[in-house]
Amino acid sequence: MLILPKNLSPKIKKDLKQQFFPLCLSIFLATFAGISSLYGFWKLLAFVDSQNTRHLLFCILSWVTAGGGYALSSYYAHTAELNFAQKIRLNAAQHIAHLPSTTLARYGNTELKSLLTTDVYHIHYLIAHFPSEFVCFIIVPSTSVYFLITLIGLKSLFILTPALIASLYYLIVVPYTNARDGEARMQVIKNIISIVDDYFKGIKVQRIYGSEKNFIEQYKKESQKFTTEMLTWVKKVATLSAIATSLLQAVATFTITYLLTYKEDYITIFGSLFFSLAFVIPVLRLGHGLDYVSLGKAAFSRLNDLLLEETISWGEKYPSNMPEGIILSVKDACIQVQNKTLIKNFNQTFVSGEITTISAPSGTGKTTLLKALAGVQPLSSGCIKMNGISIHQLSEDFFYSTVLHIPQNIQTTETSTATIEEYLRVFFPNFSNDNFTWALNKAMLFCSLTTKLKSLSGGELQRLALSKVFLTKSKLILLDEPTSNLDEETAMAIMTELCKDIQATHKTLIIISHSPSIIAMADHQITLGNT
Repeated sequence: MLILPKNLSPKIKKDLKQQFFPLCLSIFLATFAGISSLYGFWKLLAFVDSQNTRHLLFCILSWVTAGGGYALSSYYAHTAELNFAQKIRLNAAQHIAHLPSTTLARYGNTELKSLLTTDVYHIHYLIAHFPSEFVCFIIVPSTSVYFLITLIGLKSLFILTPALIASLYYLIVVPYTNARDGEARMQVIKNIISIVDDYFKGIKVQRIYGSEKNFIEQYKKESQKFTTEMLTWVKKVATLSAIATSLLQAVATFTITYLLTYKEDYITIFGSLFFSLAFVIPVLRLGHGLDYVSLGKAAFSRLNDLLLEETISWGEKYPSNMPEGIILSVKDACIQVQNKTLIKNFNQTFVSGEITTISAPSGTGKTTLLKALAGVQPLSSGCIKMNGISIHQLSEDFFYSTVLHIPQNIQTTETSTATIEEYLRVFFPNFSNDNFTWALNKAMLFCSLTTKLKSLSGGELQRLALSKVFLTKSKLILLDEPTSNLDEETAMAIMTELCKDIQATHKTLIIISHSPSIIAMADHQITLGNT
């Protein structure tokens, strides 16, 4: 069952169109296989009745054809799903990379990971299994109705009664109950995930204060709540589902079939009982099928919503004769986030070989402004130009080869086994280990290149990030609170080296800082609200 959001992202539309032919071919093959399977049984009845081997040959041929058809159908459907999953995963990853920072902030790390993994997996059922489900729920039952009418006439429609009643249960009662209680259950699951995530991230620190017990108590509380919620759901849905499965389908269907055919010959009885299974089997699968559809539809909606988020666009300009230094000019810049004005009518020119500091109280938009200068947060109005060219008219590759942005919080994967050398080599693949060691020393980080990232403290991670400033060829350096985790002596030593590097290489350095010592070293000081 392929259920798609109404307002489809253009990227999803394009990817689905590319899989249209293999999906249609899969549906055709599955339909042909389903009909062939039923026709084979019809020919088997004819053989039993007439003992004509021609009917048996047709029976065998039909079943072999059906087997091949189902196999090919599955192949084409799964091929289409795998190709679509690969493309939507890539599109989502690229889309995330171009989201404005304020939009990205709405998504947690767990949610982003889920979008690229779990949600893509849940789409599998909607696409890969659609042809077989279409045949199971539509083609086979309707064809079986034809054969039943041929065998015993229109009275065969009474055989549909139990399956229809059970189907109404699954299609009406279950979705209503899930809609009413599902959100509460999902919230409990999210609470459990959040608690476990916080516990494992902070276990080293929490153990010092002996407060890990609080995490365990919270976990036990939420787990018990989840168990209670699930038991309630089982009482409301699963129990009734069991009743529907056992009473409304197989037993009742076969009973009605036999009551309608017991006076007929055994061929008619046998055939009617068999074809009545075409209604029992789909309804038996309907409950779990709807669960898969619900999961897939929700996943599709979340991915579609992500791909409908507005991204930052880039131009194609790649200046070939960029001067040694750059001039970054900001004119009438305004930034609004969620209807709140953070930056209003900001004007400033930053020139090469000079250091500018930006300071302001917390929440006034200084980090958002720095992100706008880094190209990851669009302005609500105004413009930012690099040597007279709007930064978003430049090509993305050129801009990020010219700009180095180091945020305040340096993110590393806690489970990563990467070393300092491996981390630096991602950014500077052609540099030698001697270059890396030199830059680390400039940043006052005296660690071996084989040191694991996960063993570094917050201050050491900051110094590791700052070492990139001494290695980079970027002409615009943007630093957000670069020494917030460092002591005064270390911070000033690094800043002294930075000042020498900026003057020698004609780079432009913009720093967000509250440190009076760093502000005093700058050529220009900006206090937001006073510009």
